[in-house]
Amino acid sequence: MNDITQPIHFEHHSTNFNRLKGRLESSVGKAIGDFNMIEEGDTVMVCLSGGKDSYTLLDILLTLRKRAPIDFKIVAHTLLKREGEPDDIARTVQFLIADAPYITGQVISVDGGRSINL
Repeated sequence: MNDITQPIHFEHHSTNFNRLKGRLESSVGKAIGDFNMIEEGDTVMVCLSGGKDSYTLLDILLTLRKRAPIDFKIVAHTLLKREGEPDDIARTVQFLIADAPYITGQVISVDGGRSINL
């Protein structure tokens, strides 16, 4: 590749990256404050589609939560394209009994999605 066609490489801690991250955090924080979007004790669910925008929003909210004057929880959730079926639960139980004797003391949600309490 020549200089014109080479892709732009963003160093994670580059000045441009940090400037953009700061502007996004500032804009999101201002919108949350201006419109009273989050209050003390709220739980905010971020639905992750797999795109850069939803992961960026999650990262921004996690950063803002550290600096926020209020306490709130964040739940990240990825919704699959279907509801859970009884067979899904049966297969999970079968797996735990037959193939996973090393998994003990866990709560496994078989709900058609993946949630993370952050």
